Amino acid sequence: MEGHIAGGFHPDAHTQLLTRLFAEVNLSPTWHQSAHIRQLTAGALGIPPTHTPTAEQTGNLWGVSVRNARHSAAQMAKAAVACFDALEHFAAAGRTASVDPLTD
Repeated sequence: MEGHIAGGFHPDAHTQLLTRLFAEVNLSPTWHQSAHIRQLTAGALGIPPTHTPTAEQTGNLWGVSVRNARHSAAQMAKAAVACFDALEHFAAAGRTASVDPLTD
């Protein structure tokens, strides 16, 4: 399934839109699951599931600015990629953390 995952800050909404756009040109998307960077961040950093960080908080936790990206889908996608990259490096280093997104 490698390469068949749709990811981002709100992948479910985006995959619905992309599915419609693909259908208009007679193509079928091939993703099998979606990855919510906000939820993955919460899990990686020990944030309780009742406090899933917002997109802006997620970016802040990974050192990625999303404040100016909010007006552009392409910029938000780039910010999500940067967050996924930061998560990957964090996990590769075998780090663990526990943070409170409301104060960090």
